[in-house]
Amino acid sequence: MNSVRKVAQYCALALLTCCGAVGAAEELEFRPPASPLDPGAAAVMRDLAVRVLPVYEEKNPERFLTNLSAIQVIAGHYGPAAASLQSLRERRKPGDSARADGTARVFDIYIRALDVARERRAPFAQSFTQAFHETVTPLSDLEAFTITGWRLPQLRNLERELEQRFALRSDRRTIELSEAVELLYRYFLFDAGRKFEEPLQRLISEDDQRRYVFDSVRIPGPAGNLIAAVIARPRNAPKPLPALLEFTVLLDPLQPITEPAAHGYAGVRAFTRGRQAAAARVIPFQHDGADARVVIQ
Repeated sequence: MNSVRKVAQYCALALLTCCGAVGAAEELEFRPPASPLDPGAAAVMRDLAVRVLPVYEEKNPERFLTNLSAIQVIAGHYGPAAASLQSLRERRKPGDSARADGTARVFDIYIRALDVARERRAPFAQSFTQAFHETVTPLSDLEAFTITGWRLPQLRNLERELEQRFALRSDRRTIELSEAVELLYRYFLFDAGRKFEEPLQRLISEDDQRRYVFDSVRIPGPAGNLIAAVIARPRNAPKPLPALLEFTVLLDPLQPITEPAAHGYAGVRAFTRGRQAAAARVIPFQHDGADARVVIQ
């Protein structure tokens, strides 16, 4: 455990699994900020991170690297954080979660952008754009999708959770080490997300437009209604392509339409009548079978 700790603390950062318990009940002085958006919140959390780093231990190496990397970023130790994240990625096997790999890659871009922005005194958005292009542009469609298909948790939910945690601690002056680690991790997710959410979505959209062709169609349904569908296919792929159809009532499905295209298919997403089409009452499931047959034909 000591060797893992040394490698991670001085060579390390890593990301996104769940925060785990730490093996100590040590109490640290801590007075929470009023909210995660408080002007003094960053300084308060940085001070806590600096004091947690020398004493944090965890038996699970992946969880340790995940939490440690977040704490290092908050403390401003970007180089060690990037190395920790790399250590975490090296521990994972090829069959591990693509989302976990995407998370690590996105946060690696974020950390590099922070480091460059500080070193060159450049705007963060400019440094993030550079780091994104250096990482994503050379990748194949499928490799790039681990990054462009990744989605950040809702920022408002992260903010609300932090507000609740701060409020619960407002009348206390100390915090246990395990609680401090979890709180720092949650703050890291929120702080990172609010910084890169806008440039990341813009860059993903630009990269998708470069890689894929998108079409929106309205298909006449069996009762004269219109069935809305969107199609995404690789820009340089041969034609015709095998297609994967998703028929859904959801306006914002969890998986991006580019996922089938990243695997070399034409991705077709059609919507229950009334969704994204001419004015009509939405009746999920009742006509979906007949409408889906029309889409396929």
